[in-house]
Amino acid sequence: VMHLGHLRILQRRVLRRGVLQVRVVHGGASGDVREAGYEALRGVVDPVLEVNVVEGNLVSLAMEEEGRCLRCELDVGFAAHPFARELAERCGEALATVRGLAEVKVRATASGFGSAVLSSSGGGLGEVAVAIAVSSAKGGVGKSTVAANLARALRDR
Repeated sequence: VMHLGHLRILQRRVLRRGVLQVRVVHGGASGDVREAGYEALRGVVDPVLEVNVVEGNLVSLAMEEEGRCLRCELDVGFAAHPFARELAERCGEALATVRGLAEVKVRATASGFGSAVLSSSGGGLGEVAVAIAVSSAKGGVGKSTVAANLARALRDR
């Protein structure tokens, strides 16, 4: 149990890849919980885009379970986002401060590069922590050979 001012975070766990659930207990309800959620998320900044998740249009909020559960969809943009998990956790912590909620669910998705292979079934780019690009402005210099040998060397390491 973790205490943050007027609330207690009872449980934080990963339900499945990309979904963080935070259970909280509050002292009372507030007016427009969804709007308060967006206001709380203004303090969460994506370190890659250097903009908060609300102004960057990275989040959408929806109420569930008769207004006691707030679901947050976080679109990190690309499957290999280096801070996707930390961003989802920060969103969950920020939303946990909103009065009137019994539960917060945060789901991180990627709609940009790599989204076709980012799936909850595992595998694909969703498992990639670091991406390395091999490029050149000239053709025929061995980019594919370097990329294949680099991948093989990193795999065997």
